[in-house]
Amino acid sequence: MERLNRFTHERKEYSASTNGLLLHEGIFYVSVRVSDTFFLAAFDVQTGKFVWHIPWDGWDIESIHIIGDRMIAYSQGKVYIYGWEESSGVPKARECKDKI
Repeated sequence: MERLNRFTHERKEYSASTNGLLLHEGIFYVSVRVSDTFFLAAFDVQTGKFVWHIPWDGWDIESIHIIGDRMIAYSQGKVYIYGWEESSGVPKARECKDKI
C-alpha cells in the first residue's frame, strides 16, 4: 500500500511517498520518495529502528525479492542485484555486477 504526504520545510513544498515491499527475517523493506529523491530503506520490525538505505536512480521501486544471499530489485524495467556485506553485525547492501 502506498502512502503519499505533502509538507513544507523552510517555505519550500515537498511531497513524499512510501510503499512497503517486503518483510523478510524481521526486516521491513520500503520504497521511499521525497520529492525527486528515491531510496530503498530497511527497518527492524522488532525495534522499529532504521537499519540502512540505498539511494535509488530516479524511479519508485516496484518489487524486491531476496533469494539466498542476493537482493533483487525491479524498477521501471530495470533489474538491480545486490549482494550482502556483513559488517558490525548489520547487513548492508552493495551493488553487485552479476547478471540474471
